[in-house]
Amino acid sequence: MEKFKVLFLSGGSLVGRNLLDVLAARRENFHLICTNSLAEEPSIFEFDEVILSPSVAREKEAFDIFFTKILDLYNPDLVIPCRDDDVFFLAEKKAENISKYQKVFLTGPVDLAESFLDKWKSFQLSKRLGLPYAETISADMDWSILLNFTEKIGFPVIAKPKKGFASKGVFMVTNETQLRSFHGLDNYIIQEYLGSKAVVEDHLKKLNNHGIPLFHSFEDEKISIQASIGPFGDLGGFFITSHVMKQGISSLVKSNSEEKYIDQAKTWIEILIKAGWVGPLNLQCQSDLDGNLTIYEYNGRFTGATSARYFLGFDELGNHLSLWKSLDLNCPYKDSLIHSVNRSPASKFVSSSQIQGLIENGFWRKS
Repeated sequence: MEKFKVLFLSGGSLVGRNLLDVLAARRENFHLICTNSLAEEPSIFEFDEVILSPSVAREKEAFDIFFTKILDLYNPDLVIPCRDDDVFFLAEKKAENISKYQKVFLTGPVDLAESFLDKWKSFQLSKRLGLPYAETISADMDWSILLNFTEKIGFPVIAKPKKGFASKGVFMVTNETQLRSFHGLDNYIIQEYLGSKAVVEDHLKKLNNHGIPLFHSFEDEKISIQASIGPFGDLGGFFITSHVMKQGISSLVKSNSEEKYIDQAKTWIEILIKAGWVGPLNLQCQSDLDGNLTIYEYNGRFTGATSARYFLGFDELGNHLSLWKSLDLNCPYKDSLIHSVNRSPASKFVSSSQIQGLIENGFWRKS
C-alpha cells in the first residue's frame, strides 16, 4: 500500500516538532517530507525526507519557484504550514487553483491568512467581525494619536512587531519617553496590556530600589483556544487550555472546561468560520477577573502546544486528517484523564555529517 504523503513547510520549527510527537506512534502509513531553510535543526532528521529551502519570509520569489518544483516532484496528499509566513504563502497558492488544492493545502483564504499574519490587520479584522481584541494602534500614527491612545487605556502598553511570534521583539512600554522610541515604526503596533498593571508597577519599584534582575518576566496565565475546521467549514471540535507562562513560553498546559469560556470560544469560532476560515485555528486570549476573554493574537496553524493538547485528549492533527482526507487515526489519549502537561526542553542531537550532507546536496533521505 502506498503511504500517505505529508509535506511540512518549515518542519524544523517548534510546530513541526510537535507534529512529529503526535505522529510518533502512528506514522507507519505515512511518508513525512520536510522543507526547512536551516540545516542545523536536529529534529528535521526525524522526517523521512528533508529538502533545504529558501526562506519564505526573506526569499519569497525563490521559495515560490522551489515550492512549485517540490509539488511536481512529490505530489503530496496534504501540505501543512508550520509558520505564520507559510500559512499566508500557502493561502496565496491555494487561491491560484482552489479546485485542485482545496483539500490539500491546510489553510484558509488569503484575506484572513494575511490578517492573522499582521497584528494591526488582526485588530482591524476583529473590529469588522465584532470580536473582542486588545485595543491596538499602528506605531506610525501621528504622535498625538499615540498619546491619546495611551491616555485612554493607560500605561503600560505593549510594543510588538506587526509580524512576529514567540514574543520576539516585544517590549513593555511604561512611559512617553519609551513610547517615542517606537513612534514612526511602520512594522510595530502599540497594544493594550491585558495583564495586571499593579504587578508591573510593583516590578518597576523593585527595579528602582534593587536594580535589574538577571532574569525576569511577567508570568501571567493565558487562555488558548484551538479549533479544527474542515475544508468546507465543518467544525471538527475545539479545545481550551490554560497556560502558565515562563520567559514567554507556556511551561504548564491544563485543559479548561469553564462554561463561560466554552460559550465565548464557540461563538468566536463560528464567526471566523462564517468569514471563511478553514484548517487549524488558534486564538490567544487573556481573561479578566469576571471571566471575560479578550483576544490578542490569531494563528491559522498548529502551535507549540499541539502535543500537549494531544496528551490532554484533543488530537487536532488527527481531526484534520479525518476532516480533510477521511483518514481515521486512533488517538490513545482520546479519553485522557491527564490533568496537565509540563512542557520542558528535550535534548536532540544530529551528526555533523548529516548536516554537511544536507548543505552540500540540499536533500536528505532516511536510510
